Amino acid sequence: MAPVSRLLAGAAFLVLAGCAQQPLVPRAQDEVVSLRLLALNDFHGYMEPNPLLTPNPADPSKPIRVQAGGIAHLATLIEQLKAGHPHSLVVGAGDLIGASPLLSGLVNDEPALQAMDMIDMRVSAIGNHEFDYGQPELARLQKGGCKPRGCLLDDPYPGIDFPFISSNILRDGDGSHAYPPTHVESVGGVRIGFIGATVVETPKITSKENTAGLRFVAEAGAINASVASLRAQGIETLVVLLHEGATPSGPVDDSTCAGLSGAALDITNALDPAVDVVVTAHTHKRYTCLVNGKLLTQAESYGRFITAIDLEISRTSGDVIRKSALNHQVDPSLLPADPAFTALIARARAKTDKVALEPVANLKVPQVFRTFEYAGESALGRLIADAQLAATRAPDKGGAQIALMNHGGVRQDLPASPTPNNAITVGDCYTVHPFNNALIVMDLTGAEIKELLEQQWLEVDTDHQLSHSNGFSYQWDRRRSPGDLIVAGSLKLNGEPLVAERSYRVVTNQYLADGGGGLSVFQRGRNRSTQLLDVEALINYLKSAAPVDAPLAPRIERLDPPSAS
Repeated sequence: MAPVSRLLAGAAFLVLAGCAQQPLVPRAQDEVVSLRLLALNDFHGYMEPNPLLTPNPADPSKPIRVQAGGIAHLATLIEQLKAGHPHSLVVGAGDLIGASPLLSGLVNDEPALQAMDMIDMRVSAIGNHEFDYGQPELARLQKGGCKPRGCLLDDPYPGIDFPFISSNILRDGDGSHAYPPTHVESVGGVRIGFIGATVVETPKITSKENTAGLRFVAEAGAINASVASLRAQGIETLVVLLHEGATPSGPVDDSTCAGLSGAALDITNALDPAVDVVVTAHTHKRYTCLVNGKLLTQAESYGRFITAIDLEISRTSGDVIRKSALNHQVDPSLLPADPAFTALIARARAKTDKVALEPVANLKVPQVFRTFEYAGESALGRLIADAQLAATRAPDKGGAQIALMNHGGVRQDLPASPTPNNAITVGDCYTVHPFNNALIVMDLTGAEIKELLEQQWLEVDTDHQLSHSNGFSYQWDRRRSPGDLIVAGSLKLNGEPLVAERSYRVVTNQYLADGGGGLSVFQRGRNRSTQLLDVEALINYLKSAAPVDAPLAPRIERLDPPSAS
């Protein structure tokens, strides 16, 4: 479902000091059960603190980077937020694992899931990244046991005590639910119904084989069916854990949902009025507000924030009579590290440091950024595309002429934080490239390449284009008609216009090669050749090109001025 740009005109919401609230309906004190939900989304195995853009008091137009998150500090904050709230539940909205830094990803994300158990998570929605390792591996991670190659962290790996739920993932064969659609918790004599849902585009944004045999249906309809089922059981407090999100138009610290747009807003507006809370994810934003009487929240990503959601529930009717929410930043400078989680990190590091700390190269600059430029590409995207072309250019390695790289596969700046002597390690490369995607070289004609690039705007409704390798260039203009945004004759390889009928060797990662991101033209690629992993290509390139400079010169030119966008 492509995001829909729409302001919150007319939506019923009230925000006070960044805390979304619903007015209290007076009730006798002994009739009320107070419940605090602590909601986490898009953790992605980030066990340690990581960069966060935050407002700069000296210049609000130039955000600064600080360290935030870290599971040992998050655990401390959770205990602080539970204090004085005897009824508290930790819940997740998906992508707890997948696209993880080496510290968790190299050991199958078992550290991240053990950490979720240790913070006493009670339930989580399934996110698209829970499928990064495939369905059998998701089952193993829940139930426990070791992979065929053996146990990497604990022997045996114990599994987890909380369920992953999703109401809109069905089996192709009989249409039954592939995963539990709901989960129920009892708090102070009141039952709380949780309904999971997963972004309907998951088959487009993960490798095809990882969702084989599954059908993802529209989120709102599936959620509403589960609402009816829970209410038939007498459950009136209903919380949706939705792995889909929205985007506020305000500044980086905005928590008012000002100008909110995106799929999660549309889904929330389509939900049964009986739903009380919608905890969202996927867009890595933060907001708390009321939308048509439903509390809508998200806590950004990577464990840098957690949402405290306070519900007052009538013990008699089971209805929520007051609700509020506030996002809390995980500041490692203010929150002592919990020793139990420090020990977990140490165990994971003992397994991964030999790989993670291996030096690769030095940069000529402190960092190469994944930040989008106006035309839609990024310096780090260009660097990665250059690395992939270098790895596959030789005739015996595929004979590639053009490399194309998606922004979603670039997870952090390189390195995420400046280092002494601008040094890069293997761990830095895995943090940038955690998916272990094979590189696929294929034949596409000049006409197919143009059609493919036009799909960038038709399918994902974004100005964040594929970055590409040196020597390939084009111009585009938002003022042109959809499907024809690229200026005629501007597609060039080494200064020569692409010929529509001629075949060119194009290299990309496995995810895109399978049609990921809605770029289905990749699936037509002929004479496919599978090469090394994307992270290996990046490491080899950095080693061969050291010291490495950031490729700052743009390769895509956008002709419409910013004021016309």
